[in-house]
Amino acid sequence: MNRGFCLVILFLVLGHIGTVCAQENFVPGSVINSKGDTLKGLINDQRWHNSPSVLQFKNMGGVVSSYKPIDINGFQINGKSTFLSAEISYDSTSIQVDQLPSSSQPAFKKDYVFLRYVVQGITSLLTFEESDRMHLFIQKGNTIEELVYHRYRTPGGFIPENKAYVTQLQKYFGDCSSVPISIKLPYTTHSIRDLFIRYNECGNNKSKVFDKEDKTFFKVGIVSFVAYDQFSPNFKGGAGYGAGGFINMTFPNKNYMVSLYSELAYRKTGHQKRTDPSEHHYELQSIQWSNLVRFRLLPNYPRLLLGGGFSFSDGIAGKYYFINPAKVEATRTRMYASFIGDVCLKLGNHGMIDLRYENGDPITMKDFPPGNIGMYRTGSVRFSLAWQF
Repeated sequence: MNRGFCLVILFLVLGHIGTVCAQENFVPGSVINSKGDTLKGLINDQRWHNSPSVLQFKNMGGVVSSYKPIDINGFQINGKSTFLSAEISYDSTSIQVDQLPSSSQPAFKKDYVFLRYVVQGITSLLTFEESDRMHLFIQKGNTIEELVYHRYRTPGGFIPENKAYVTQLQKYFGDCSSVPISIKLPYTTHSIRDLFIRYNECGNNKSKVFDKEDKTFFKVGIVSFVAYDQFSPNFKGGAGYGAGGFINMTFPNKNYMVSLYSELAYRKTGHQKRTDPSEHHYELQSIQWSNLVRFRLLPNYPRLLLGGGFSFSDGIAGKYYFINPAKVEATRTRMYASFIGDVCLKLGNHGMIDLRYENGDPITMKDFPPGNIGMYRTGSVRFSLAWQF
């Protein structure tokens, strides 16, 4: 396998992240049906950037049903989020500069939607998110009202802001002097969320706060491996080994289907020997830095990861010599790079086994005698066992 082909494979694998479809991600949760009954099961949590329009629910018998907001009263994803189904009126205009309306008044639209709780209490803050904007809502008793923020463009090209939400909050929170509402209050979830928490505390009521942000998981661990190394042309390969440590980062995008693995390891290359047309030997010990992007691409095999990447190796001890007829020897290896194809299987929450193929740059010796080249392409198959904490 030549280096150009490895590059093509690597770029195809990395580019797949932009086109791969969202996968099933059923997690424990519950649905509140239209009768008010709570049904436990599994929710297909797609970690929605926009508010979902359809929910997939798998009951205890394994039957999957799809629900629209009009079909149920709400749903919960255990330990993470709570959604309320409601018919609401919301400002249907855009706040994007190139799509602003000319009217200073909102254009309200009625619809059944899923609202996500940000703060749940006597007075609750909820959000409804579209692709181009976010809507915030206040719930007090049976009343659900949008906190209105409306941008528009005047004939002169100015862009004023209708901050009706400030007046609304002053009305709702007016009975608590410890929660002043400033005209400069930003229309952000974080700023307004804190006001709801403080207002509920004003009446000695507790608030349940939901954090929407999915976290990037960082794991560190140790790895050990064995490998079969093969130089070309015409070398007889040998068994190598190594060990080291790594950092593994898993990102929330696309249901945690992408991870970045970075490893620093001691690596002893298997002894290489060639006898035709003259006797050559190569031994190398190096520090290898590997970086891999891994993808969970197969929905039916969520623990199987496919990926690719590259490594850089710097020799810390090495020997290359040949006899033709006298012995000529070099010991100082230059840094070289390799391209990696990778298959990884996760074993529970901590263990991983990994099979990878590496094909890299030729190896050169810094102190090779003039007139002799000493360059050979590297290739290896490596099996490793990793444990992350």
